[in-house]
Amino acid sequence: MEKILGTIITIILIFYLLRFLFVLAVPLIMRHFMKKMEKKMGQQGGPFYSDFSTADNSNKEEGEVTINGSTQRKTNDKGQTMSEELGGEYVDFEEVK
Repeated sequence: MEKILGTIITIILIFYLLRFLFVLAVPLIMRHFMKKMEKKMGQQGGPFYSDFSTADNSNKEEGEVTINGSTQRKTNDKGQTMSEELGGEYVDFEEVK
């Protein structure tokens, strides 16, 4: 009877020890695979993903926004902007209760 009780206690202790180690190891393993996938996406995704993954945001303050790109509106042959070409215009409206 003592051997059976000792075996059951040993199995329970091993179970809880493995469970504890599993809880510690899974985040580390996931972090490793996520970094590996991020690196792989940077290589396959072209300039967008590689710029995004290697961006240096350490010198920016919280709330600071930087926009990289052209701010010029595209025009057609007649000199109209794209919204004018499609018939878009500003429409003032009143909220109806």
